[in-house]
Amino acid sequence: MRLYWRIVFPFALGLVALVGAGTLMATWVLARDADRRLEEHLGAAAERIAHGGFAFTPALLAQLKVAVAADVVVVGPGGTVITSTLDERVAEEAAALAGRSASGTPRLAAARVGASGYRVLSIAMPAEAAPVQALAFFAPLAPLDAARGRLVSTLVLMALAGLLLMLAWGHFVTRSITRPLDRLVESTRIVAGGDLAHTTARPRIPELAALAEAFDQMIAKIAASEARLVRSERLAAMGQIAATVAHEVRNPLTAMRMLAQLLGRHHADRTVPGEACTKIIGEIDRLELLVQGLLAATHDRPMRRAPVDLSRLVQEISALVGEQFRHRGIVVTEDLAAPARVDADPDRLKQLVLNLLLNAADAMPSGGTITIVTRRADGGDGSARIELTITDEGTGLSPLAQARAFEPFFTTKPEGAGLGLALCGRTAEEHGGGMRLQNRPDGGAVATVWLPLGPAGAGARLEPAPLEEAIV
Repeated sequence: MRLYWRIVFPFALGLVALVGAGTLMATWVLARDADRRLEEHLGAAAERIAHGGFAFTPALLAQLKVAVAADVVVVGPGGTVITSTLDERVAEEAAALAGRSASGTPRLAAARVGASGYRVLSIAMPAEAAPVQALAFFAPLAPLDAARGRLVSTLVLMALAGLLLMLAWGHFVTRSITRPLDRLVESTRIVAGGDLAHTTARPRIPELAALAEAFDQMIAKIAASEARLVRSERLAAMGQIAATVAHEVRNPLTAMRMLAQLLGRHHADRTVPGEACTKIIGEIDRLELLVQGLLAATHDRPMRRAPVDLSRLVQEISALVGEQFRHRGIVVTEDLAAPARVDADPDRLKQLVLNLLLNAADAMPSGGTITIVTRRADGGDGSARIELTITDEGTGLSPLAQARAFEPFFTTKPEGAGLGLALCGRTAEEHGGGMRLQNRPDGGAVATVWLPLGPAGAGARLEPAPLEEAIV
């Protein structure tokens, strides 16, 4: 049975039972109240007549019948009829009944006289009223039952209207619960079909909205894990290729470099052969660096962790490249937390910071300002972390660069190998952190690296990014 009917069916049954019981109870209470008011009305009239010393003439009885909306029977000795507004065929039976039930305190009772039903109230007359012994009022049930029927019909109609409204309200409430759940089920089917970029619509009900948000977070983590797995498989395949290429290429490159050096010794530097040898050696060295970078990007090296003050490391690297940057018209400003300690491999961390600084400088061929900030931040799960941000004033990242920034061998530089950011992202992951690239609203780009305080986690920690960001 669907969840909708599991909620609506018991709700409807309970509501019908509740409304039915309420209607029956209301009918019974109203009937009791009508009998009480009739008893009070007839009793008050009987008391006044009994002690008023009236002569029971046909004219008086006719007036009483109209006044109390009931037939009047005056009973004599032995239950005989003295006078009555009832038909003569039933007057004797009514008088006998009234004589038996008369008392000093009038009480309303139900009785049948002839073929008709009545509400009967009898009162014993005082001795000075002899020969009259009792006075009785017979209120016919037909008008009372008709009025009661109209009242019950009204109550039933009101109950049915209330029932329909409650059922409509129950349907609305149930659908407000089941519709978001149906959408969530549909989202799971879409995600199961391979669309990990799908997001679930947020319901208005806070609990269901939290469920949808948790589902989207789970999908984001799955997507990040899948991306890491694909990247790892790609690197593993590239590692095998890189080892083969390095072995097959390095030996010829070494021989070519030695021959170029020998030829260069026999020719002056400014001659055409001498300059050609110098260029050959430079290109061979560039190929050697490319091979080394390929091996570094595709092979794991053991990490040598140690406590590192990231702020101090940034100062050392900034001083190292400071002279070169000044010649290029680049100013480096720093806002560093003291201390900013992380548990990391110092060599790998130095390479990461150096690569990011060089990338920032390359993004500003006409010069500009590079801003470096280190700060302590909340990791989002109660843990603390150190964040390093490097901001440049270049042209920013193109959509293609944002999408592929951390892929090995992707580069936008004419002479780049496309391994720098891939190594930076991998280094951040291996330290239990992550890396993010963003465009600044007023131009330029921001590279953010976060690393955990204290011992790093075993796995990478990735954060979901908006479309305008590239994250590893």
